Amino acid sequence: MPTIIAESYEMPAKLKDLSGIRGKSDVSDGMNWLAMRSDIARGYYKLPAAKQLILHIRYADEDAEWTKVADELGTTPDGARMKVQRALLSLIQNIGGKRPYHDEDTLEESTDAQEEGSE
Repeated sequence: MPTIIAESYEMPAKLKDLSGIRGKSDVSDGMNWLAMRSDIARGYYKLPAAKQLILHIRYADEDAEWTKVADELGTTPDGARMKVQRALLSLIQNIGGKRPYHDEDTLEESTDAQEEGSE
């Protein structure tokens, strides 16, 4: 988010550390940073102005304490945290939703039910 807010195309150091590969250039490290940044920026700019402002206040200064963010948003620290959380969830929905996961939601038949069905 800080790179989107700052209109920067530089890969954040935190992302560089995820690859675990040292000595290679940022562009060829296999993470496709520009495509990922483009998707996030597209989702960010689709947000309503109020949610963009919330994210801007939170991520313009990465080291900002929640009390400072709360003061700027005119709420409590917990209120500010929840506003940021809701804005981030909206952003996630704009870029395709949360990562899919496999859910075991089928019930196995009990042995009693199987015995009754076989009679």
